[in-house]
Amino acid sequence: MKFAWLVYVAFGGIGKTTLAKAIYNRIFQQFGGSCFLSDIRSKAEELGLVKLQEKVLCQILKTKEFKVDSVAEGVNLIKARLGSKKVLIVLDDVDHRSQLESLTRERSWFGSGSVIIITTRDEHLLYGLTTSEIYRAKLLNDNGAQQLFSCHAFNSLSPPHEYFELAQNIIKYSGGLPLALVTLGSHFQGRSVEEWRNEFKKLRTIPHFDIQKILQISFDGLDDNTQGVFLDIACAFHGCDEDEVTKTLNACGFYCESAIATLVKRHLLQRDWRCLVMHDLVRDMGREIVRRESPQDSGKRSRLFNPQEVHDILQGNKGSENIEVLVLERHALKGVKLSTKAFQKMIKLRVLKIDDLHISGDFELLSKELRWLSWKGCPLKCIPSNFPAEKLVILNMKGSNIEEFGLNLQYCRSLKELNLSNCKHLRSTPNFRGSRSLETLSLENCSSLKKIHPSIGIWKD
Repeated sequence: MKFAWLVYVAFGGIGKTTLAKAIYNRIFQQFGGSCFLSDIRSKAEELGLVKLQEKVLCQILKTKEFKVDSVAEGVNLIKARLGSKKVLIVLDDVDHRSQLESLTRERSWFGSGSVIIITTRDEHLLYGLTTSEIYRAKLLNDNGAQQLFSCHAFNSLSPPHEYFELAQNIIKYSGGLPLALVTLGSHFQGRSVEEWRNEFKKLRTIPHFDIQKILQISFDGLDDNTQGVFLDIACAFHGCDEDEVTKTLNACGFYCESAIATLVKRHLLQRDWRCLVMHDLVRDMGREIVRRESPQDSGKRSRLFNPQEVHDILQGNKGSENIEVLVLERHALKGVKLSTKAFQKMIKLRVLKIDDLHISGDFELLSKELRWLSWKGCPLKCIPSNFPAEKLVILNMKGSNIEEFGLNLQYCRSLKELNLSNCKHLRSTPNFRGSRSLETLSLENCSSLKKIHPSIGIWKD
């Protein structure tokens, strides 16, 4: 073996560092010198790259002190002193290209047979390496997850009978993430069944601090644009069509394609066919960041998604101008009739999901900033002409009671997708003339549809 790069990449808590340590401890004696630099992300910020170069030289050359005055000098010293040595170097938790550039940039810096192991959350840093040199750490399967959790919760390989169902629910919630399995197993150890139920209910709303802390490191390393996209997906668009999300968030002022690419590379987001999905704990980490914006007053947060909190906000007219995203779970307010005044203070609201909700009143009170509206099962017979739709990009009225659309599409200047499928009382289509942005129209299963406006083939004229 002339030289080998081994890179372990995944989001936090999956066991990259543990895996690297196990390999290091097993093989370090086979090398002329070795070095394990842990937590480079924090140490590069705290100590600087020069100190990290000194640590590499000191550990490999087995000397207590090595003076380096600059990064450039450190590079030259590494090449000169280690170029003929067979070395093993582990760089743990790398988060910036400069760390690799100053410590292990070139194969020629080290002798034949050397091995460099890198752990990172950011796949962008791996440019130039081949797929055979990169290992994407995997989540545990069901059997491995149960054994790891049970070891920490019960000091055995499987749960006792009376805890079995609860343990399985917690293991499923952990999603095969080793950090979560170990942390939650230790957290629940020695508690009664009733305590397990109460604690698990709380954890679904407020994640365990140790898990949140590790996962949030990845979030904190994102720029403002990517953080905003991440929070929107975590709170409103988990499992949604990527094209629909991209159109919506671009219209909100985000650079969504770039953000999604970064989130995928950092393993904070996955593509499942055409949809965007997150590991449950990653999604909950994002939601907890939003909860902490105002722990005691949910009406002052930027995004609302908890059914009980949304229920309280809408029924008590407690919304504020801080709210940008509001997601109401289907049937959460079943049978409740609300006034549009419940939304009057939400002047920045841009994403709204109110499926099956009964609202009446002056629709001019709704936010003029709405870009995405899902109102499936809308009970209204007609969408009022004063509905604020000028900035709407996506409008989903699937399964609604509307008989007449009502809105003049000429004034829906940004509307790209209109879904009226399964609107079984709809008698006629809108007038499409002047609707220059509309790309997708769904009228499937509109069984009462009798009149198709002749502008349907020429709506962009």
